[in-house]
Amino acid sequence: MSELNHAEYYRSRERHARIMAASAVSPEIRAIHADFADRYALLAGKEMPTTPAPAPRLQLALS
Repeated sequence: MSELNHAEYYRSRERHARIMAASAVSPEIRAIHADFADRYALLAGKEMPTTPAPAPRLQLALS
């Protein structure tokens, strides 16, 4: 895959992740998708847009 195709792929994944973040009901899931989008933006070689800080991670107690 050429470098341009990589950038196009990551931009496409970023757009999809932002759509998923915007449609997420759960703040935690919204934050996860926003984080994915930010990471895809970095991989595509562009500046990250400002996104809200991720929600705190849930700690699950295992019994």
